[in-house]
Amino acid sequence: MYFGELKPKSPLEQHYSGPGGWSLNILDHSIVEVVREKGFHLDVEDYLAGVLIMASELSRLVVNSVTAGDYGRPLRISNFINELDSGFRLLNLKNDPLRKRYDGLKYDVKKIEEVVYDLSICGLAKEQETGGNK
Repeated sequence: MYFGELKPKSPLEQHYSGPGGWSLNILDHSIVEVVREKGFHLDVEDYLAGVLIMASELSRLVVNSVTAGDYGRPLRISNFINELDSGFRLLNLKNDPLRKRYDGLKYDVKKIEEVVYDLSICGLAKEQETGGNK
């Protein structure tokens, strides 16, 4: 059976999810129709998971920034991640993959706070605050 024949039989808004948090719409992977007026569909859970993955990457960027000598970036990232964490605390996340990713955010916040603390102990954070942004 061709995917073109499946299109009328499978509604676009119907998604299947299974253990481990995967979700699938067969047509998402085979037929992409871009209609500029309609935009595109992105599940809220997928968007939030992407934001949490970004936060994890930012925690890695903090360490790499300090290694490269950019001491102001970790402070800005720390402020952003703390605001992000505050926003996620408002959500009522059940025991699902999104909750597990949110639990990972807590470790990312701790990692970033340790780097910012080390910078402040060394006096490098204050130096960047008065020196302006790069």
